Amino acid sequence: MIRNSEETTQKDSELGTVMVYEVYEKNENDKITMKVVINNETVKTEELDMEDFPILAYQPERFAGKLYPSPWIDPIIELNKSLNRIYSSLEERIYTFSKGRWMAKRNENISNITDQN
Repeated sequence: MIRNSEETTQKDSELGTVMVYEVYEKNENDKITMKVVINNETVKTEELDMEDFPILAYQPERFAGKLYPSPWIDPIIELNKSLNRIYSSLEERIYTFSKGRWMAKRNENISNITDQN
């Protein structure tokens, strides 16, 4: 679904998420019919000039000399790890500043901390 920002009167926060499906069916004339379905409602129906389904087999990238090529999502995983480290650091900082951290000299025996002097 393509949304033009000039034609939209709703705010982006009010728009929901929808699932869009393309359904291919063979009709009685042995032609393929494509339907676009959004939220269980057929939005578009189009008869295609094909007699076979347009399904392609997934072919991963092949590199000479490599048995297992690196996946296409590999760079995204590294970015996600960096984001996780940033969020963890931020959460730790927030926790430390909201609760505070107690420090004591080495070899001192402290059993109870109070606000009394």
